[in-house]
Amino acid sequence: MKKLITLLGFLILSILTFSNEMNFPVPRKEFFSIKVHPTKKYFISNHEDVFLTWRISLIESYNFEYNDCFNMFPIDSSYRYSKYDIFKNGNNSPIEFKEQNGGSKYKIFIVLNKMNKSFEGISDLLEYNIYEEVNGKRIYYEGDYIVNIEHPLGKNVNGYHEMFDKIIVENIRFKIINSNECLSSKLIFEPHKWNSQWRESDPEGYVNCYIGNLESGTVEDIIQDEIWFNGNLKPESVEIKNHHAGFEGKVMHLKFKMKDVIKLINLSDPYGIPNNVNVQAKLQNGKILNAETNVEIIYPEK
Repeated sequence: MKKLITLLGFLILSILTFSNEMNFPVPRKEFFSIKVHPTKKYFISNHEDVFLTWRISLIESYNFEYNDCFNMFPIDSSYRYSKYDIFKNGNNSPIEFKEQNGGSKYKIFIVLNKMNKSFEGISDLLEYNIYEEVNGKRIYYEGDYIVNIEHPLGKNVNGYHEMFDKIIVENIRFKIINSNECLSSKLIFEPHKWNSQWRESDPEGYVNCYIGNLESGTVEDIIQDEIWFNGNLKPESVEIKNHHAGFEGKVMHLKFKMKDVIKLINLSDPYGIPNNVNVQAKLQNGKILNAETNVEIIYPEK
């Protein structure tokens, strides 16, 4: 994913930098919207890496000229231009970098204009001291985490990188738990194919989500106001049904708005692996339901 972001960044920059028709106004924070969120509310310490998805967009209300371009440092933590402060369990001091990953490797910009209004990607937190290596496997330290991000806005001036402003995103929360604290279930979305153009069209329809076949217990054990899609979105409605095709016993039927779920999907790699999505929920016994599946994203033909 990072290689893809790097390649796209260089490609877009190279196309725009050598065009004399493009104007590069000074970027200011009020021109942009940045959304950052973890891909899950709960990560399993010995099972998966922690990821943050991010999207930076031009705000439509500003009357930019067609040829106005804004370039800024990428938000991905590996490039060191975005300052990530990560706090654990309410500690006042941020978590330190791992010694072997302490250096900045690249200097690239992403470029936004009216043709390319937004840019998005996924950042891991592998450079921070939130895990240890055990027999070649990463084991994350359990606890509650808060991430604050300071994102600089820059401009390429005669080959030099200058910073003019910054955007601050605060209070990004997630929790890392032990595998003994969670259980799995079957998860089905209908429709299974989602359209990337839902981002622009804002459809009023819903995607249906079905949960059942829990590893232990039943769907009636799920606390209905403690359910999240991809760590952030709560369902519009919750209903328990006696049966649904593909399941044994009772199922929980959730509805999410199409225009909301697509905003929590990373669309930066249309030729990559299927998009993994998840639904997590708290159970009456205190455990966390962790249900995952893949959905297919349909992109417009070019």
